[in-house]
Amino acid sequence: MIAWRNRGAHTEADRDAPKIHLDVLRGNAEQLAIRFSGLDAKMLLGGYDAVRPATFKEVASLINAAHHLVAELVL
Repeated sequence: MIAWRNRGAHTEADRDAPKIHLDVLRGNAEQLAIRFSGLDAKMLLGGYDAVRPATFKEVASLINAAHHLVAELVL
């Protein structure tokens, strides 16, 4: 989420997400679609590569994923 924002807001910033993170999204596309109500990983990554703003669904899904991560870390 931070890398996506930086790509659009800061031309001088370290703007790229680590390749390993992008590979996780590619490699888990089916599970992402199931867990996040049809989130299309290919469309998400295509938008990231094209430096287009995230859609509402993408933002909501990324926030939801962050909430899941925090819940897992707290347990």
